[in-house]
Amino acid sequence: MQLYETSPLGTIYYANLIFKDYTVNIGGKALPVDLVQLEIQAWDVILGTDWLAKHKVTLDCEKDLITFSAPEGNEMELKENNLLT
Repeated sequence: MQLYETSPLGTIYYANLIFKDYTVNIGGKALPVDLVQLEIQAWDVILGTDWLAKHKVTLDCEKDLITFSAPEGNEMELKENNLLT
């Protein structure tokens, strides 16, 4: 089964592989994620809006601060790759 994703610029990328139940390490915390392999260079991982909503992620661009919830329910803050809480 072939899936496709559309980038914000309208480019269509086709995917043949989905990696279920992987983890992404953010600020030293392992968070669960399902990954779709796309043929995009210069990007390690793109986290979609579903994942961001599930982990209650907020981005404060002015303060360069990311806030999210860990699986245990703890709220964490990340600033410049350093976990604050």
